[in-house]
Amino acid sequence: MEISEAEELAPVKLYGFLDKNPTEIKLPFMGTCSSVDSCSFLLTKDKARDKKKSKVSENDDGKETDYFVALKMVRLTNESDGVPLSSLREIMLLCSLNHENIVSVKDVVVGNPLNSIYLVLEYCEYDLAYIMDNSTKPWNLREIKCLLRQLLRGLDYCHQRKVIHRDIKLSNLLLTTDGVLKIADFGLARLYSDVKLKMTPKVVTLWYRAPELILGEDDYTTAVDLWSTGCVMGEWMKHSPLFPGETEQAQLDMYIDVLGCPNPKIWPEIVDLPYSRLVRFKDQPFPEATEETVNLLMSFLTYNPKKRITAADALDHEFFNEKPYPINRHSLKIPEFDFKQ
Repeated sequence: MEISEAEELAPVKLYGFLDKNPTEIKLPFMGTCSSVDSCSFLLTKDKARDKKKSKVSENDDGKETDYFVALKMVRLTNESDGVPLSSLREIMLLCSLNHENIVSVKDVVVGNPLNSIYLVLEYCEYDLAYIMDNSTKPWNLREIKCLLRQLLRGLDYCHQRKVIHRDIKLSNLLLTTDGVLKIADFGLARLYSDVKLKMTPKVVTLWYRAPELILGEDDYTTAVDLWSTGCVMGEWMKHSPLFPGETEQAQLDMYIDVLGCPNPKIWPEIVDLPYSRLVRFKDQPFPEATEETVNLLMSFLTYNPKKRITAADALDHEFFNEKPYPINRHSLKIPEFDFKQ
């Protein structure tokens, strides 16, 4: 990024832990991020929503190539505090992950002056929450299997690398016109260790939050992502949220109504969790689902996180091997939208 002498910015002062005298560094020498000016903004109407598409030009052997990307602005709540930890974590994790079912980072660009930062992400035409809210026809079971298998492949890749996403929900699942599902928004994601490290249980959007998180568990695992996956699967099947609680207590009550009351016999560690007071059971919400469908759904929605199915095991579940078989992603059709809504 070029800055003329007339535009030169005030130097930044850096303080060491031991030396109280500041070191001044001129901003043009800080980092090598491209300028956001390298992107041209287009406001277009597509079938999913009004979106800002950004066109990026790249030189490759003297040839200029334009392609669409998505720009995600990093929110700087207090610029003097620098880049938020969650944003640094998201950039670090996304740059380290390389999988077809995970959205990829193309670049990190900055504004001029350097008071705004943007993630340059691959462009996906749809998010699955918008499709769910605005489509006139729900996904059929073959399409659900296709989408679910892609979600599980992306999660299995993350979990093999000890990354917990911690916010799996429909609005964080993107879809390309080629039928490729992409897991996005790693702002809450964390690396976990086999050594016990406390993490905040106040993660994951409430409707998709695992019971151990609601009950105060701070030593959780990738199992929280699989609970969320079960909620997503149920939402695709029901065509509405499976557990739309407004409070944590209401959320627990919904789990109990559908799944029954957890107890020390099926989940011994529940007695050690900070909060636990619970009640009764309701009818199964998918009476026409096959035995294997219900089995996989309940394997995701298992109270005891130690017994919850893993992404790798879910990919091998008989659910994907019984009729109707998963549709090929290239045959996946985006549902029609009701633009009158």
